[in-house]
Amino acid sequence: MGFYKKQGLNVSVVKASSWAMIRDLSINGETDATHMLSPMPLAITMGVGSQSVPYVMPAVENINGQAITLHEKHKGIKTAAEMKGFKFGVPFDYSMHNFLLRYVLAEGGVDPDKDVQIRAVPPPEMVANLRAGNLDGYLGPDPFNQRAVFEGAGFIWMLSKDIWPGHPCCAFAAKREFAEKLPNTFKAVLSAIVDATQYAHDKTHRKEIAAAIAPRNFLNQPVEVVEQVLTGVYPDGLGNTKKRARPHRLRPVPVSVDGHLDSHPAEALGLREDRHHVQEGRRGSLPGHGLSGCPARHRSPRAGVELDQAHVRARRQAEGLRSRQARGLHQVLRDQAGLTVGRERLRVVCYSVLIGATLLALWQASVAGTPAGKGLPGPVAVARAAGEMLANPFYSNGPNDKGIGLQLLASLGRLAVGYAVASVVAIALGVVLGLSPALYRAVNPYIQILKPISPLAWMPLFLYTIRDSGWAAVLVIFMSSLWPTLANTAFGVVNIKRDYLHVAAILQLSWWRRLLQVVLPAAAPAIVAGLRISIGSAWVAIVAAEMLIGGTGIGYFVWNEWNNLALTSVIFAIIAIGLIGVLLDAGLGRLSRRLAWSE
Repeated sequence: MGFYKKQGLNVSVVKASSWAMIRDLSINGETDATHMLSPMPLAITMGVGSQSVPYVMPAVENINGQAITLHEKHKGIKTAAEMKGFKFGVPFDYSMHNFLLRYVLAEGGVDPDKDVQIRAVPPPEMVANLRAGNLDGYLGPDPFNQRAVFEGAGFIWMLSKDIWPGHPCCAFAAKREFAEKLPNTFKAVLSAIVDATQYAHDKTHRKEIAAAIAPRNFLNQPVEVVEQVLTGVYPDGLGNTKKRARPHRLRPVPVSVDGHLDSHPAEALGLREDRHHVQEGRRGSLPGHGLSGCPARHRSPRAGVELDQAHVRARRQAEGLRSRQARGLHQVLRDQAGLTVGRERLRVVCYSVLIGATLLALWQASVAGTPAGKGLPGPVAVARAAGEMLANPFYSNGPNDKGIGLQLLASLGRLAVGYAVASVVAIALGVVLGLSPALYRAVNPYIQILKPISPLAWMPLFLYTIRDSGWAAVLVIFMSSLWPTLANTAFGVVNIKRDYLHVAAILQLSWWRRLLQVVLPAAAPAIVAGLRISIGSAWVAIVAAEMLIGGTGIGYFVWNEWNNLALTSVIFAIIAIGLIGVLLDAGLGRLSRRLAWSE
């Protein structure tokens, strides 16, 4: 809407998968300034839940605007005392939501640490978890409370302003280093945020704001839901339409150095600015016999030569005839075999199509009569969504809204880097271990310890050490690709026929030539088998990793569409993931068949 441009800024607004990821992106310097939960800058500065990094928080961006939402099966709940045994979600451990929920439960005589289960759930995942029954309720931000009502998954039990009127919620924050090194940029960003919040605070602008922030590249929510939140006229899920006396307050509340609220934000912050050769002469005659049946002694030497030549010509003709007959028989057999293979392939294709059509028909029949949005979408709905996405698969509407083609390319790019590096390392290490039994026995225990660890378990360490979410995902691919190729390479080298190595020793080949001309060709089938397993593992891992790091990639696309409960897009993305996996495996499978002779 031009607020950043007005300040001379070119800003990219980047979405992340969770508040923990937002924190890590900010600490690692992948983002310059951040929209945070108001307690987060203080927690980061103190080193609570993360490394200690000094932060500044010049303004609280909004107050109120949260709610306790319960699953629809709990509509009879009147007091917090009835919530013992519930499973609750909050956006983050260090959040006003966690504090307020614990306060309400404690006031009702419920011990938040013993009587209930409270866990951090990213807000976009709250509705889906509530609907699935994984949560009994949550204290979360809007529009996700209203989205639960919209989906018929839950109802609004209590507004946060009824717990603590005027409580702070989210804030603008940045590392102190950024604010001090680039003070003018920092002030310009803050000024743009102040202008934007003041504009949004005006009730006459609320529907315009809802239309601007509802699309996929921002909230990824229905405009209707966002309008209900911002205008303050909303259904509560209990059959009532509420009209708030005072909707969300979006006016910024700057915070001075001593922590007190400053009522004059602009002045306080200073913001107003072969061929083959045959020796035929040696193949001539049969000893002592002539072609005419006469004894050889009755022939002159010259006649013998002529007879020998005639014999050669006759044998050539006979051999040519036999060769043509053999080729003809071979062609017949080959044609018959090809016909058999062709029939078998046709039969397989027909079976496959029949099975697929049956599954699709059963799927469509199972969802027939189900209202839209109330169950699993059918294949017709998925095909319709697929057509829409494939109509323009490479569009880019900012960093948070890209076509499925660009999402797949981003994932394949990360896959290519991590898989290529892992393959080189695994093959080199596997050859060394395979040629040295003692070294193999020494290293094998460590491999057996590391191999069962899920690649995703390494993600927190990668994020902490390299401080780059994209490269952390690449390292996850590296870890998932390493072990199958390493194990198969070592196995293939160990099981090379000893005769090959003996011949190499007799020929006195250098170590390098022995490696390139004997070891690697002989072990190639096993190596390619390992590479084939690794590519599948890597493709599975990158999808899961992208769900954690956010940004661009098919994993993040699935996560983002699931958060919006756009199941048609999710199912099509799943199908696309499967098809890409088939193509990746088929490429290495073809290479494996070309090397089958070595076995």
